[in-house]
Amino acid sequence: MVSGSGPNSSTADRVTNLTQSLDAILTDFVQRGLPVRRVARLAGLLLLAGRESPWRWRDDAVLRLLEKQHEDGGWVDVEDTAWAVFALRSLGAGDSAPCQSATCWLIGQKSGPAWGYCPRDEPAIPTTGLVHFLLPDIAGEASWQWLHDAWARDLSSPRKLSYKAAWYLLGRATTDDATSLAERTVEHLVGDQRSVGGWGPWKDHSAPVDYLATGLAMKALAEEHGRDVRGSLLAAVQHAWSAQLSDGLYPTHYIEEGSGWMLVGLCSALRLLDSEGA
Repeated sequence: MVSGSGPNSSTADRVTNLTQSLDAILTDFVQRGLPVRRVARLAGLLLLAGRESPWRWRDDAVLRLLEKQHEDGGWVDVEDTAWAVFALRSLGAGDSAPCQSATCWLIGQKSGPAWGYCPRDEPAIPTTGLVHFLLPDIAGEASWQWLHDAWARDLSSPRKLSYKAAWYLLGRATTDDATSLAERTVEHLVGDQRSVGGWGPWKDHSAPVDYLATGLAMKALAEEHGRDVRGSLLAAVQHAWSAQLSDGLYPTHYIEEGSGWMLVGLCSALRLLDSEGA
């Protein structure tokens, strides 16, 4: 087990602290009727982490999501709707008529072959990668191909955003033939990691470590089974412990989303490292 950095903090304690803080935030969001996008995203992130928890918010969150669903089946935009559908499916409401309607709405929101925020938007790697990752059953061949081609162009550009690399890895088809692009992307993401262990927009960008991008990168690398990413993940975990606040959260502007991605990334990284005896 990878140990925490504090003198009295075990890895389990640190992850539990983070989980409980996020659980309390989401419970508060639901009780106060905060915008559905914040409820859907944080619920989805907690569910993605795969932690055992009573999830005090689960019933109220489902009611909140269904209450704010539009008559056409969607929520605010493609990303919010993808998170809402993922949360509903994960909470046992996937066969419900509202969830089925939302799935149909999402399929109809493509901007050509892939997804942007809405049909008026251009297709985007993060949005398409998100839909593929959360709801792979609705991604068709044209969308897979668009994601591959779009990221291949970005990978050849002067600026290669770390979060886009992560979204390509998470959103690509697991059965595709583009192994060379995946290998190059893993190599790039490992090389783009900062010396402290986290990620920013790119390695030499003047902004500090971004914890949404760091959690996303950890999750993406941990899913690349069979590739040597152990050293990168170990450095990321150690940085996560050094940056963690006393309540378990992380110093980021959208604190629940950035901290939620850190929980997802940490849980995946720790499972991989523990299975390999790191």
